[in-house]
Amino acid sequence: MLNEIEVKDAEVLNCPPDRSPIFYINLAGKIRQGKSKKFITYKVKEVIAKGTIEEIKKNDKTKKSLIRGIYKGLTGVNKRVNNFDLTKIIITDVEILEFLGYGVK
Repeated sequence: MLNEIEVKDAEVLNCPPDRSPIFYINLAGKIRQGKSKKFITYKVKEVIAKGTIEEIKKNDKTKKSLIRGIYKGLTGVNKRVNNFDLTKIIITDVEILEFLGYGVK
């Protein structure tokens, strides 16, 4: 596991300045329910995200991918995702499954 982390970090370090690394990941995040201070944890498998781990955790596209994974199979998924308040989401864990290459920044 340690070698795997070092290799993925090396991929990020070797990234050209005008590019971002692309990863195939599993996500875990907490969503605040309504005006309550309680959070519910959700896990979504097999999502594609671009950037470093910190960028992935803060990116709105990643948060939308989490919501899309939660509502998968329901009708009106895109409408639900677009209407969701992204400030209620905190991405807690990013598990990198595979490095896919580099994309445009």
